[in-house]
Amino acid sequence: MSKLTLRQFRHYALLLLLLAVLTLLMVYPLIQQIAAAFLDKGRPSLYWLSSVLSDATFRSQLLTSLALGLTVTLLCNLIAFPLALISARYDFTGKTLLAALVLTPMVLPPFVGAIGMKQLLGSFGSLTIALQHLHLLAPDQGINWLARGGFWALATLISFGLYPIAYLNLQAALANIAPACSVANLTQFCAIGQPLEGNLFDKSGRATIQIDPKGLLPRRP
Repeated sequence: MSKLTLRQFRHYALLLLLLAVLTLLMVYPLIQQIAAAFLDKGRPSLYWLSSVLSDATFRSQLLTSLALGLTVTLLCNLIAFPLALISARYDFTGKTLLAALVLTPMVLPPFVGAIGMKQLLGSFGSLTIALQHLHLLAPDQGINWLARGGFWALATLISFGLYPIAYLNLQAALANIAPACSVANLTQFCAIGQPLEGNLFDKSGRATIQIDPKGLLPRRP
């Protein structure tokens, strides 16, 4: 057995060992739990699934979770897209510092971010105090913006914690597009990596940006 073949054998053996450990500790317990959801007294059944879906409270929570996920995805991309576009297309003083600040929520512990948001949006947080100094609120009037905001406050807070993931995905997608074809005429197709001569706007005054759709979904880098 040559040295190269022996090295490959070791790599494959290590890979198989890691897959076996992951299967034993993660995949097998998940399969057991999923299988238990479709069994009733040892027989295949949809009893547990139908029981859960027949609960009005659970259905409401499920719809709220889906709406929250879609809203957070949209808000993350709305926050991240301008930042990614500036980072990918423009050079200016302080660009490195800006890129580091944009990724700050990703490296900060969640507990630190929660304390910061509480100090900012609490009953007598920075926002309330600023409004009191502007005489828009009485000195003794405190507003808990987090409690009053409800769904949208929660979606906004989650978005400010996850937008760096969307930022990295969008930045990578924009970096794969030639600068000349980042904005193209509506009647022309601009392939990734192939420059295309064209004006910023077409005759109708509209512009399009060709982006890989995969870059719009927040994924772990």
